[in-house]
Amino acid sequence: MRAGGLRILGCCIGFWWTISVHAGLYNTGEVFPLSDDFLGKFRATYLQVRSIGAPKVEVDNPVRRRYLLAEFASKADANLLTEEQKINLSEVLIRRRRTQEAIHLLQPLSRGKNLLAQSNLATAYFHAQQLDRAQVTIKEALKVWPEHFGGMDEAIVKFYQSIGWTEHELNYYKKAEKYFEQLVRLRLRESLQKKAMFESVDALFDDGKNPPSPVRFIAESGKFEAGRIAKAEKAKLPRDALEIVQQLLIWLPEDLRLYWLLGEIYNAMADNPDPDNRRKYLLAAKQIFDELAPPPPASGSLRAKEFLKHLRTLRDFEVPRENEIDIGQIEKKIDDNPKNIGPDLRTLGITLGVGIVAGFFLLWQLQEIKRRRTRS
Repeated sequence: MRAGGLRILGCCIGFWWTISVHAGLYNTGEVFPLSDDFLGKFRATYLQVRSIGAPKVEVDNPVRRRYLLAEFASKADANLLTEEQKINLSEVLIRRRRTQEAIHLLQPLSRGKNLLAQSNLATAYFHAQQLDRAQVTIKEALKVWPEHFGGMDEAIVKFYQSIGWTEHELNYYKKAEKYFEQLVRLRLRESLQKKAMFESVDALFDDGKNPPSPVRFIAESGKFEAGRIAKAEKAKLPRDALEIVQQLLIWLPEDLRLYWLLGEIYNAMADNPDPDNRRKYLLAAKQIFDELAPPPPASGSLRAKEFLKHLRTLRDFEVPRENEIDIGQIEKKIDDNPKNIGPDLRTLGITLGVGIVAGFFLLWQLQEIKRRRTRS
């Protein structure tokens, strides 16, 4: 390999090893921020990440261009790269759909119990539909994933700190990996059952009991409703459910089933007393469902019966405009608090008192006018 090619590869891959890491698929060069503001922030990020693996796009973006450059530079001899650079390169290969090359690159690294290499390898197996290997690999990584820096080798601690990790990141990414392991386990079970098509979202969230009861995105009526979720079902969702699914989508941007789950969560979050948040989350849910709707031809779309049913419900629902009173939310407050039913006695008393005073004043004016006419 020519020295110039190695310099290009070292530049493309090496400069990335200083900024940030994302759960499951590790490359420290790109910061893909999460946000509950779907239309204003996260959707743009998600679409950029999703475009990385596309062979062609109508409008290119800087993120995709950087990955194309790194992919071009990867034709250099990877054996001359450091272990860190190989891990970063594997992320580029996975996102550019060169999965088998990433697996070949990562397998020797994962034998050394490198957590980042193991996680990237599990993701590569997932993309290659080798779900049994993905599950074994991520389980092995979770077994040795530390809870804190205490007791760890000093060199390893320095490495984590050099990529911007504190113990908060250490625990956050371990939690994200656990949800990925659950996703792999669920998909593996389905594949063994030889189901031709899925009919519901992944059961990532449940009540934690044995056997678990997965969250159902239904309202108190027992049916799916726009901007509503039953209290018992909402209790099954962790507070960071949105963040977890967004993180998985940054990791697996082409997984439409996960994108559907994101839409369901936004609809559940719209069950919110704040009218601005309710509107924001409803618009996010409607946007996601519309993007997943089956156009002709139905490429990149969903046709699960449950999805289509929820899609029709959301399309029939009119999202309140800004500063518009949400009658449905007012009715819900009344339903939730029976004490609100009936007249407000204080308000009624004040109104009655004002009316009496006004009546006396009017009667006095009439009498005064009558006396003045009598005198004249």
